[in-house]
Amino acid sequence: MAGIVLAALSAVAHGWVAIFVSYAYAAGVNTVTALALRFGLAALLFICLVLWNGTWAVRLRYVAALLLLGAVGYAGVAGLYFYALKLLPVSLAVLSFYAYPAMVCLLAAAVGQENLTCAKLKALTAAIAGLVLVVGPGLKHQGEWRGVVAALVAALLYSVYLLMGTRLVGSVPPEVAAAGVCTGAALSSLFAGLGTGSLDLSFSPTGWLAILGVAVVGTFLAVACLFAALRRIGASHTAIIGSLEPTVAVVLAGLLLGDHLTWWQVVGFWGILWGTGVLALHGSGN
Repeated sequence: MAGIVLAALSAVAHGWVAIFVSYAYAAGVNTVTALALRFGLAALLFICLVLWNGTWAVRLRYVAALLLLGAVGYAGVAGLYFYALKLLPVSLAVLSFYAYPAMVCLLAAAVGQENLTCAKLKALTAAIAGLVLVVGPGLKHQGEWRGVVAALVAALLYSVYLLMGTRLVGSVPPEVAAAGVCTGAALSSLFAGLGTGSLDLSFSPTGWLAILGVAVVGTFLAVACLFAALRRIGASHTAIIGSLEPTVAVVLAGLLLGDHLTWWQVVGFWGILWGTGVLALHGSGN
């Protein structure tokens, strides 16, 4: 029961990310600054957790690999996703990004990690058809198409990130993995901001509240609960419960931001949820 509750808390916390980012943009926070502050604050919290638990003794090669994974993979995914949130309504950006479970399944089959069963093929078809219904009818101008492309590329990069990082993350304590990945992402975002001169802290207090929300709730709490759930109920069950994430994000976007889905997008939304749920249920636990 504890594992189910933790997985649900992680999904709900992740669902708040898009909302906090939207509030941050409205307060004048730019993308690079949001990324640097999000990952920097989360990294500090995870490092404190590592020191508290006394699990800091990790081989240097693992630390270097985790920093690289965060700097290239996690930061790249978040940057593209945040860019999509800047161009799209929150619900559309979230559902476009949620194509990643189907991409993970296809990539895992391509590299021989999993087999494509009949059930998986049906689920993939439903998820892809749902994505087409969500994305296709609602786009009105070129900026929205750029946002969808950014969200889909983020989903693809996240799929590769998951497949490459699974073994690495499993070789070290979870809080160490989180601390290393977040630190790498923070350093990458910081250097990008310094290099382009785009770091800017002159935004309103509301922006700081939004940044604290995405760092503490959407990153630290979400990842900590995710790792704790994985230990208790495994990856497949955690992934099924993780289907709450886009549901929470879409509902919050409607209540707090005034986003509304068309009937076609609602049908597509349920197609995506059903497809990804079946994929998780029939997954191998990876």
